[in-house]
This record gives sequence, C-alpha cells and structure tokens, in this order.
Amino acid sequence: MRKREVLGIALLIFGSTGIFLSIKNATPQYVYLTAKRDISPGEILARNDFRSVSLYLADAAVEYVGAEVNLDSHRSLRRIKSGEIIPRDAITRSKEIESRGLITFPVESSKIPTDLSKGSVIDLYFFSRATLSAQSEQTELVENFPRLRIQQISMPTGQLDGDSLISIFVAQSDVSRLLQLISTCSISISQRFDDE
Repeated sequence: MRKREVLGIALLIFGSTGIFLSIKNATPQYVYLTAKRDISPGEILARNDFRSVSLYLADAAVEYVGAEVNLDSHRSLRRIKSGEIIPRDAITRSKEIESRGLITFPVESSKIPTDLSKGSVIDLYFFSRATLSAQSEQTELVENFPRLRIQQISMPTGQLDGDSLISIFVAQSDVSRLLQLISTCSISISQRFDDE
C-alpha cells in the first residue's frame, strides 16, 4: 500500500511538472495589424485604416505586418478585405512610399457624375477655354490624368447648382502642372468602373 502511495505521489509530481513546463513554453502572443475596412488596390493608406489584434502566430512576422509598423503613406498593392491580417506583400515597402500631394479643387456640380463619392476612380480631362473674342472656336483637349481616386468630395447642399469640392492625391511631380491646368482650363470628369 505504501508503495502505491509513493508511486501515486511521484506520478502526480511528474504530471504537474509536465503541465508547468508546457504552459511556460506556450507560444507567445504577438500583435498584428488588421484592416478596419475594405481597401482597394492603389489606395494611399493611413494609420486609422488599421487596428491592432493580438494573435498566437509563431514566426508569422515574416509574412504579416506587426502592430509596431507605421503604414502612413504606404500604398496598397491589392484588394484587402475588412478584418484581414495585413500581409507584407499587400503593401509597398518603406523605401517605396510614394510622395504624393493632396489637391482640392472646385468643379461645377452639373459637370460631374451624380453618383460620385469618396473612393470613386475618375479620369480628369482639361480642355482649352474659348476666349471672349472668339466664342466660335473649338475647345481642345490639353491634358488628361487617368485613374485618380477621390479622397473626399463635398457637394453643395440645398441648391441645384454650385461647385463641388473634390480632393485627390497626385504624384508630387504632377502637383504644379495640375494646379496650373485647374486655373487655366475647363475641367471634365469621367467616372471609371474598371478599377473599383
């Protein structure tokens, strides 16, 4: 009987030690970034597009973006669904951050598509303006900027006409040219649906 008690105590100590060691060596918890919303390809990312989530994913830092990474001004390379853990290959690397400028400009509300909203992809066309002395002369296409994503749009409320304010990101090298065209040309906007 005494041998059984000693054997039972020994097994109990051995089992407790095994449980303690397995808990001690448990996979540590890591913090990764997940998307708060659906993100389209080509979007410029901001900190508030993501939330930090603690996950038990050993060695996943090679594939996923940790919460310590600041993704401000990075660009998405593919569609990212809301709630998805952000893979490293879905966003630009830090050395590839694009330097872009945010431009806001007015457009007559009657000259823009009615269902234009934040996130819409547009082609922006600039046409020469007819002078007062030559009203019969034809306007010509001066330049166009394809595939621009609207970051913000504000429509006039309570009136049938007026100007809408549109904000878009453009490459830093295009900012001065675009501002010049906005001040000297007529603007036409075409909404795209192939990049949505």
